[in-house]
Amino acid sequence: MINKTQLNKLRTLIDKNKAYLDPKVNPKLSDEQKYSMALSMSILMEYASLNPYLAYDSLTDGSGDNKIDAFYFTDDENELSEVTIIQAKYKVKDGDNDTFNEDEIIRCITKCEKFSRGENFQTSSEKLESKINGYRILLKENDYPPISIKLFFATNGIIHEGHKELKEVLGCFENNITPIFVDATDFGFSSSFQKGELLVNLKNSLDETDSIFRIEDDQYSGMIASCSLLDLMEFYKNTGERQLLNTNVRYLIKKSRVNHAIETSFKEDPVRFCYLNNGITILCDEYDVESTGHPKNKIILTKPSIVNGGQTMATIYSLFRTKYEELKDNFMKAHIVIRIYKSPKEYSLKIAKATNSQNPINPVDLRANDKAQGIAKEFFEKQGVGLLTKIGEEITFYDDTITNEYLLQLYASLYYGDPAKAKTSKAAIWKKYYDLVFKDSIDEQVCKKLFRCYKLEKFVFNQTDKDQIILQNAQFSIIYSMSKYNKNVNNEHIPNEQVEAHFVSSFKLAYELMERIIQRKTDELKSKFSMNNLFKGSEIKDLIDLEFEENLIVSQKTINTN
Repeated sequence: MINKTQLNKLRTLIDKNKAYLDPKVNPKLSDEQKYSMALSMSILMEYASLNPYLAYDSLTDGSGDNKIDAFYFTDDENELSEVTIIQAKYKVKDGDNDTFNEDEIIRCITKCEKFSRGENFQTSSEKLESKINGYRILLKENDYPPISIKLFFATNGIIHEGHKELKEVLGCFENNITPIFVDATDFGFSSSFQKGELLVNLKNSLDETDSIFRIEDDQYSGMIASCSLLDLMEFYKNTGERQLLNTNVRYLIKKSRVNHAIETSFKEDPVRFCYLNNGITILCDEYDVESTGHPKNKIILTKPSIVNGGQTMATIYSLFRTKYEELKDNFMKAHIVIRIYKSPKEYSLKIAKATNSQNPINPVDLRANDKAQGIAKEFFEKQGVGLLTKIGEEITFYDDTITNEYLLQLYASLYYGDPAKAKTSKAAIWKKYYDLVFKDSIDEQVCKKLFRCYKLEKFVFNQTDKDQIILQNAQFSIIYSMSKYNKNVNNEHIPNEQVEAHFVSSFKLAYELMERIIQRKTDELKSKFSMNNLFKGSEIKDLIDLEFEENLIVSQKTINTN
């Protein structure tokens, strides 16, 4: 199934890279060739974190490329053994099924196996030959470490599932080749990274005078250390910027006064920064301390996540990316306290609640990482819609977005018949209905119901020919009434592309019902009438139900008379 949000992101990157390529490459190249090169660049930028210049420099696409459209390696001796190779297939129509065939995949794997054995290709383009020769010189200078290859088959179309299970594909791993398939169903760096390395100040545990200590009991084990902001930013960059905050209760709050104070103290007095900051709390599955032969120790963290201090990380990292040269001394002088805990998952939320105090946390934030919300979020994402569960989430690549609070208000109106409370209090709705909807047993049917709420809300507010004041005040009551007039409105088994016909007929009746109720209450209360109060009051549901029952009785009498 196409993931529209991920495809939007891929399309945006491709178009941006195509514009980057236009003035640089041979003008005789066709647009399709340029788009293919732009696709390879997009993969390198997303999965290898390259800037456009390095991604462009890695391209080998063209005549004599031996099915290798991009070839990337670093001269860092610690990462030299890993090569990234890309075979790209650009499609004019996003989501096209006609992409790689079996022969293309097998030939590309064969070429990679040949290269990994140190063999030369019969014919090669000058650019590919230059890349390979340069890499082999580095291997020689570093005593020929064993190499591994990340082989990307990348397309903006869809790769046939059977091709991913070819025996040649499955046999890649025996030759230290990792095949990775990227297409319209799956694009984007995975947050399931395994390791992160952080250099810290941590003295030998036998030194009883040391205030930097390690702790361990039946529920928790961990340590408190310190590190420079330069080392912390390198850890943040190398481990994955947003991925480290995936289990934080929110991303960067850009207009926070606290974040402004963090930035000010870092710039104006970096030596005392550690006294003015609460530090960083990191949870992980495992950690291991290694000596480096220097005063600093290296901590290897398995699946690290920041549960407190995300605002500090994001704020300082923004300066690291944009003003490093200007503030280089500050990054070396400023230090910060690091708390590292290995803890069972059931205690993670307890740690998050206890440690978050800089920017107030509300109950909605504290449920942001619940499994059920993650399942619903993934369902919405595949439709190109962002279900926003955290403050500061990236929304660039969604067709549209909706917050979890607003969605629950709509759900309470449509499926629990509670329109007044939905309008009156988001907090009350969250407290009353959250555990009923977002429970561990959430399934596809509940996700479809949630998405039906989103579709219905979009439909109601697209009725631009209606009185907007009524729509804004009565939206939850209208949605509730629509479900009363037509049960198919909230029937999740009806496909979304077919349900709008039911919306049209039921909306007309529901809107007319709101007009009658408003007119009646206006006549009754005259100058004291308030539309806002009408739809916030518990009376509104009774008025709707009564009107509906009366109309139903009239209809039944008409039927019986006829």
